[in-house]
Amino acid sequence: MPIWQLTPLDHTAPEWVASNYVGRAVIQAATEREARQAAVQAFGKETPGVPWHTHPWRQLALVRCEELPASGYPATGRTEILEPAEYTCW
Repeated sequence: MPIWQLTPLDHTAPEWVASNYVGRAVIQAATEREARQAAVQAFGKETPGVPWHTHPWRQLALVRCEELPASGYPATGRTEILEPAEYTCW
């Protein structure tokens, strides 16, 4: 399964109020879309007035997502957060 690196591009965007984490994330997922969804589930928090579809981890303008072919992580298993460590067991 591919390993993805998600990197926030604009930490000052108001949409980040809906996230508990604003930093680089490494996620194992079958697709970029699944990696972004895993980030929403792991880092998201309920925020009145911020619809799920505008969550910052979903937005291409706010978060770059790239596959890491030589990440050093085993490419087997389920969708999961690999980094940051405090979110690996969600």
